[in-house]
Amino acid sequence: MLMMSRRNRGLLAVSAALLVLGLLWSVVRESRTLVESRPAEVVIPLPASKPALDADDFVGSAACASCHGSLAHSFASHPMGYSTAPVAADPEPEIPTDPESRFERDGLTYLVARSEGTVSHSEQLRSPRGQVVAEQKVPVAFRIGSGRHGASYLVHQQGILRQSPISWFGETREFDLSPGFDRTAGTHFERLVGDDCLACHTGRLQLEPLSHQAPTSELFAEAAIGCERCHGPGRAHVELFEKGIEPPPLETKIVNPARLEPDLRDAVCLQCHFAGNRILREGKTPWDFRPGQPLDSVWLLLLQADDLGPDAPEKVVSHVQQTFSSRCRQQSEGRLSCFTCHDPHQVPQAEEVPAYYRSKCLTCHQTDSCQAPPTERQATSPADSCIACHMPRLGAANVAHSSRTDHRISRKPKLDQGARKKLRPNVGLVFYGDADQRIPAGEAQRARALGLSREAFRNPEPWLLQETESALSAARTSRPNDGEVLTMLGNLKRQTGDLEAARKLFAEAHQARPDQIEAASNLAVVCFQMGDYEAALGALDRALQLNPFQAELEAQRTAVLVEFRRGPEALESARRAAALAPLRPEALQTLEGLLEAHGHFDEAATIRQRRIALERVLR
Repeated sequence: MLMMSRRNRGLLAVSAALLVLGLLWSVVRESRTLVESRPAEVVIPLPASKPALDADDFVGSAACASCHGSLAHSFASHPMGYSTAPVAADPEPEIPTDPESRFERDGLTYLVARSEGTVSHSEQLRSPRGQVVAEQKVPVAFRIGSGRHGASYLVHQQGILRQSPISWFGETREFDLSPGFDRTAGTHFERLVGDDCLACHTGRLQLEPLSHQAPTSELFAEAAIGCERCHGPGRAHVELFEKGIEPPPLETKIVNPARLEPDLRDAVCLQCHFAGNRILREGKTPWDFRPGQPLDSVWLLLLQADDLGPDAPEKVVSHVQQTFSSRCRQQSEGRLSCFTCHDPHQVPQAEEVPAYYRSKCLTCHQTDSCQAPPTERQATSPADSCIACHMPRLGAANVAHSSRTDHRISRKPKLDQGARKKLRPNVGLVFYGDADQRIPAGEAQRARALGLSREAFRNPEPWLLQETESALSAARTSRPNDGEVLTMLGNLKRQTGDLEAARKLFAEAHQARPDQIEAASNLAVVCFQMGDYEAALGALDRALQLNPFQAELEAQRTAVLVEFRRGPEALESARRAAALAPLRPEALQTLEGLLEAHGHFDEAATIRQRRIALERVLR
């Protein structure tokens, strides 16, 4: 028998590698479908109506400081005041600035390196002797989070924002994996960051929403959260006082949240501090809320029906929901607010915290109101601390290395802080503040369907999947061109194995919203899974144009190009896939085979050595 040529061996290797690649990455994809369907990770809003005020109405926090110097100075040291910064110019007051920091998780080494004003993050696979076998290294552009409690990091390339798998945890003062990342999830440096995240953790973009940004433009008009997030756009206020009117006018053309009605006052905090099911109203973006507006003019908040009842608070993750369920809040008839205890312009020093919050309690309660024995009160640390007994620190079930203050303000807090409750039969979702009574019935139906879909992707029980499908189908009937409804229904159909229906829905969603990354990506994957390679190639090209950092899609594109015998294009695609996924042996095997098939034997041998070393370590 004649020996097989090296080129033929290369083609055979490509075929085998692509078969393995398709099987393995499809399994990875299936395991990630439910997670990736969550809009919190990929948020590209529906087409926005014009916001209530133009971007030109904003002046920036520096303009406020000329008259409000002391408040501006104290706010600069508040975690909100340095919530986001470019890492190149960031002093990171809460985070070590060592030239190198590293940790190991799940067999991988993670490295934070600083040099001459730049920061890079690396994910490495090392041999037992400590040699780097494979590495993915990316430049980090922004820090998100003050570092006091924690900080995450953003990669900004080609106009796309992605989250690094490395985060800083303030309580334990260490770097570790970002919440939701692990070796099996396969996300690495691919997790997208969208408007929903940025609108709460940053100040203002140059252009809103994020998809309107030019790839090379300066991203932020104001990186950190600023004065106008809580007080509204300030141009009219500044121009009024620049005129030097005496006496000062009663109408100052700025929002003071403390003077608002309770619902409008609470909305200023709820726009970001409600850790539940938030659904954007139709035609709105996360950037559209203005202080002084009702929250449900932009956001609809959905709660489990018993979230604010007496039996639920111990499971609720949101400080807001815990506070609103408290007896203090309910008996105050809404007078108790976040501002009652928290000064939004400054935070007390660590040694001042017990006395500071004790003084807040004593604005309503008397010292002799406490029925605990004096010995018990003196046994707290520090002595006679209200919050030590009634607002203890508890472990955060959903974030490693973190704790949070129990905001139930209970006489005798229950310390069982289990995972968030699953939605149960006959316990539906309700609208916060009875918002469904003030909006069109069709829009309430849509919001409830989207809220149910998020619950179903967290908890895919048959009864909930069935109820979610019914709700989404009804919403689709009244809104046939709603990209988010179509995408969620497509995700559900794909999850239940109906690929034909999923493909149709993703195609409709992509047609309705050509800039929606999730619909384009899922359409490409489903076409590939169904073996319709011609349709898959077009969908893959569109999806990768929207987001070129999807290693799995690039690998599928390689497979389709090989199927169509477009060798040179397949080779370039394989190079990109291997660059995006250098820790995946199957990506290297595909590249190795294509290099051999095209006569690049030396380069193929180098790739083979890397692949074999990688496989040895991964065994």
